[in-house]
Amino acid sequence: MINRVKKNISIPAYLQIRELILQQLKDSSLKPGDCLPSEKKLCEIYNVSRITVRGAISSLTNEGLLYSVAGKGTFVNEVAQEQQLEYVSSFLAESKKKNFQPGIRVLEQAIIPADKDIASHLRIKPGEKTIKIRRLKLANGLPLFIEKRFIPYRYCPSLIEEGLAFASLTKLLKNKYHLKIKHRDIKVKPMLLHTEAAMLLETKKNLPGLLVTETLFLENNQPIKWEERIHRTGLHFTTNAVLEE
Repeated sequence: MINRVKKNISIPAYLQIRELILQQLKDSSLKPGDCLPSEKKLCEIYNVSRITVRGAISSLTNEGLLYSVAGKGTFVNEVAQEQQLEYVSSFLAESKKKNFQPGIRVLEQAIIPADKDIASHLRIKPGEKTIKIRRLKLANGLPLFIEKRFIPYRYCPSLIEEGLAFASLTKLLKNKYHLKIKHRDIKVKPMLLHTEAAMLLETKKNLPGLLVTETLFLENNQPIKWEERIHRTGLHFTTNAVLEE
């Protein structure tokens, strides 16, 4: 590690150390699975107090980039380095391809009447029966994002009976309900994590996160799914989505 902490500037030392470690994550000087030097060693490298080092490590841990193992040290997270937003394959397939152990926790599933907002996104009439599904997606036990999906009931009336903790919704729509999906539109914008999202994502309230909205279209350009996803911060995204200010 390179000692570049500057004592004569207004940026706190712990933030400078955080950025130095973050840069090493980005340029692969620190690779997934690597163990960081001990707190004592980091104090010597950067010539700072243990409290300062802990502040930097805590910040990166809260963002999911590092994790600590009691008695062993702090490691670079093997999951949260890169996440593909607009993947062609399902979350389950993509996780297995990258040798991550996928996990899905169903938070809510119900048949509801579409309100004006949902109806507008799905181009259906307000009040039409709609399937609502909320799930938490994990990889190697790390919560990655919360998804909330809405699908017109008429296209797949038995969807919520499918065992959604183990299934890819996109594959079910294609293979069981024979829906021909043409494309998806994705938008991404920054947000601050509210209390429930922070709790589910195992991080702190008001930390930065990303709100991803996605609409899935059939061949006739009819929306088949509209969803919102809340991603914890610290993930490096690659996507062709439209970025909003």
